[in-house]
Amino acid sequence: MIKPELQKLNQTSGLVYLYILDATNYDAGVFRFTPNVDGNGGNVSFNGVPYIGIPMAVSGWDVASAGSPPKPTVTVANVNKYMLSTIIANKHLIGATFTRICTFAKFLDGGSDEDGSQFLPPSTYVIEQLTSNDDVQITWQLTSIIDRMGMRIPRRQINKDKGFPGVSRNRVR
Repeated sequence: MIKPELQKLNQTSGLVYLYILDATNYDAGVFRFTPNVDGNGGNVSFNGVPYIGIPMAVSGWDVASAGSPPKPTVTVANVNKYMLSTIIANKHLIGATFTRICTFAKFLDGGSDEDGSQFLPPSTYVIEQLTSNDDVQITWQLTSIIDRMGMRIPRRQINKDKGFPGVSRNRVR
């Protein structure tokens, strides 16, 4: 249902971007936020999950079939020091997962066609570095999950003589 909506020339419902910062590997929980707010200036809710409206800017999410994977930049306003203590206490959240979900406003909770299953495939990245942190804003550079420094695919090393260690050469028939 979301694909036909994308193909319409006259869309009555705007795109909404929802962001999830999963810092559970630091025991810091999950932060959900969006640059969008509802009609009353309050938080947005999608599929029963609230997303806090925070001023933010994102860039570099373009995906191309050639060249290296994108390295998006995310800048979040440091409103009420929402994440500051978590960032300071947890190594700038490097390695935390950052996910972007895109849907239409009409599919949000309370929308004209409320449906939590209608969204585009999520874009998932990992925080590579904290590039800026001050009283006004926090800026991270993200990287693709497969483009992390020191990461190899496959994660196990393949040896010429041994193949995949732990995998039998005998076939089961």
